[in-house]
Amino acid sequence: MFGEFNFDRMNETDVRENIVSPLLKELQYRHSTPNDVITEQTLRYPKNYIGRKKKKDPELRGKADYILEVDGRIRWVIEVKSPNVEIGIDDIEQAYSYAFHPEVRAIYFVVTNGKEFKVFRTIDGPNTPPILTLGYSTLNDNFHSFTNILSPESLKRDYPDFVLDTGKPLSPGFRSFAKIEFGKINYSENSLGYAPLKGMNIFVSEGAIQRLEEGGIVAYLKTESPFQQMQELNKMLGMEAFEIFTTDEVISENPSNPTVFSCEINYVIPKGTPLFDFTTGGHQIAPIDMDVK
Repeated sequence: MFGEFNFDRMNETDVRENIVSPLLKELQYRHSTPNDVITEQTLRYPKNYIGRKKKKDPELRGKADYILEVDGRIRWVIEVKSPNVEIGIDDIEQAYSYAFHPEVRAIYFVVTNGKEFKVFRTIDGPNTPPILTLGYSTLNDNFHSFTNILSPESLKRDYPDFVLDTGKPLSPGFRSFAKIEFGKINYSENSLGYAPLKGMNIFVSEGAIQRLEEGGIVAYLKTESPFQQMQELNKMLGMEAFEIFTTDEVISENPSNPTVFSCEINYVIPKGTPLFDFTTGGHQIAPIDMDVK
């Protein structure tokens, strides 16, 4: 069922594609089914939720490798590491932060480097020993141990009355969080009346949307421009990755009255900064400090 691998020649992506994906299929999970697989879901955090502790100023976002969902109500998560990483407390806390996230509320979380699988109960916290540890070399003989905890039928058996309480859905038919697959931003106007910016499209390459505990909805967007020079400008202005907000409690389904998200970004371009000139294709030097809003 599970073949042999040379882990010395594998990276994190290899573990996902060759070990985790086949494992989930054997457990009867499939994308867009009642036993759903949600991959690389971006989640927004208050600082005290972040699992990574080494950065002095951690970002307020994380990306869960896999969220597994049964019947839209029972969830568990998997955090994947490279085989050359020994699973430590930072990795466990990171996976726990995804499982404990208020928009996920997973019952279990799993940390794996391909060579080893550690299964934890979220309610026990990150500092409690795993309830199950399996080496990949023994997975064929002990797969029943995995199935008995994490298969859809086992989860429904053990948690028949579990109700996932994550607040309101974003809109009818949605969860209270979602991945943004693609989109575009159209520059309709600018205060300088700068013609090359009017009608220009910037593509949304990825993102996520979720409810805020204090009310309203936030969306995180990551953008990509068709030209490298424009992407550099986007990054300079803080538009390469940013958050937008609405105070609405539900996203509108009415195209003639859409939900409006907004944000305000204030930035200073220092004097002497090279700026791309759309009219010439070259660069100009900022003659003074420039306040951009």
